[in-house]
Amino acid sequence: MSPIRARHSQAHCNLHGTIGGPRGCTGLTDHGRHQAQQLAKRLGADHAHAPITATYTTPLRRARETADIIANHLALPVGAETWTAYLQRTTTALRDILAQHAGGTVLIVGHGETVTAATHLFLNRTASLRASTAFAMHYASITRWEQQPLAWTRPDAGWRWTLLTHSDTAHLRT
Repeated sequence: MSPIRARHSQAHCNLHGTIGGPRGCTGLTDHGRHQAQQLAKRLGADHAHAPITATYTTPLRRARETADIIANHLALPVGAETWTAYLQRTTTALRDILAQHAGGTVLIVGHGETVTAATHLFLNRTASLRASTAFAMHYASITRWEQQPLAWTRPDAGWRWTLLTHSDTAHLRT
């Protein structure tokens, strides 16, 4: 299992510093769409070597538009979850997605909070610790986690999550 987590590209609400909830999100800026296209190309190159088996997103317009650009480039459908109780349910949704695609590579397009929720899940931290720990994410960035043996000399000892990259934006540099 190798989940890939991508943050949505620049949105109007991000640019203007406004709250971009379900009603306030007006989608990606032109620059955000360009970032999403660059992200899609980067993920397309990765997809050619290690196929992405599923793509998921939150329903907020900025995440959905980013996911649609990527999914169109990769010729994959996009799954979604509801916004209601997003932070409380993200950990459960991530667990379900990972179990459903065990052994596959899963792309999840979401928000900075999705990275925080995934990190808390993989580090076995409670949701209440979110207030004391944050994980910054650049727009259109990639964070990769991988399950690795707990002890390389004893493969039967179990598995652990290993952070391979965090907030990688190398594909945005031209």
